Amino acid sequence: MIITHTGQHLELLSEAAVFLKEHSTLILADVHLGKAATFRAHGIAVPDGDSAYDLHRITQLLLKTQAQQLVIAGDFLHSPEGTFPELTEWLAHCPAHVSLVIGNHDQRTLPRLSLDLKTLPSLVMGNLEIIHDPAEASANHFSICGHIHPVIHIKDSQRTSIRSACFHLRENVLTLPSFGTFTGGQVIQPQPNDRFFIPLNDRVVEIPQRQCIFRKK
Repeated sequence: MIITHTGQHLELLSEAAVFLKEHSTLILADVHLGKAATFRAHGIAVPDGDSAYDLHRITQLLLKTQAQQLVIAGDFLHSPEGTFPELTEWLAHCPAHVSLVIGNHDQRTLPRLSLDLKTLPSLVMGNLEIIHDPAEASANHFSICGHIHPVIHIKDSQRTSIRSACFHLRENVLTLPSFGTFTGGQVIQPQPNDRFFIPLNDRVVEIPQRQCIFRKK
């Protein structure tokens, strides 16, 4: 699905990413590599393989879009206790230039690693700024960010609903769904004119607010 906002044309991908064709740039957020390994280090028996799977998903998206640049809007890594045996090899063979906008989890993890990875606090492309936390969005830019892992509940019937990760557009801030396989989500409390887009059957569709269920304050 392609949307236009403040002069930017953004393709929302069902794989929880955004493609900017004019910049040949793929943007995603909150992969949280090594999260399952962190759980296992604390004695919680969760399956291995999430990091390798998510790196494979990123590679497939890069091949699909032919993007020359990959920008990760924070929290590529999860914690210093995670293990990242696949990451060095993946970076060496990645078909695009990779930039990481540092997230709160990356801040704790990156000092423990030696990675061939460009890191920066934010990335500006024209009037577009890629950041991690939407709370840090500038009034002077249209911002793409992560951090929140936004989800909504959609009415399925009078008594049931469907929970879905979503792209959340509020004023000049687009928050991406978390990309990582092993991540949770935060239900959004809407404001007037908020827009919600969900992945559905290999597409992205917009869901009107009237179809969503929100907590009462």
